[in-house]
Amino acid sequence: MPCHESRKPGRVWIVLADCHRAGLGVLALALAGIFVRQRRRPESAATLPTDSATFGVVIVGTALLVGALTYLPVLAMGPIIEQLRL
Repeated sequence: MPCHESRKPGRVWIVLADCHRAGLGVLALALAGIFVRQRRRPESAATLPTDSATFGVVIVGTALLVGALTYLPVLAMGPIIEQLRL
């Protein structure tokens, strides 16, 4: 259903959600168009190639670090909170 079709009061939130989703799609396509028009830059000493093991280690290490920083504080606080409740 296009963003402008629904005029019933009960469907306002559905229409807003559809418009928001379509807006995000338009934004993503606009950003992709900007990236397509950019020229390729020559590799330099500071360039990290994406087809190397180093890149894979950086990506996996970052994912593990973010995951650990997200879940480990919760696991550490569990016994502390349980002890305080006694």
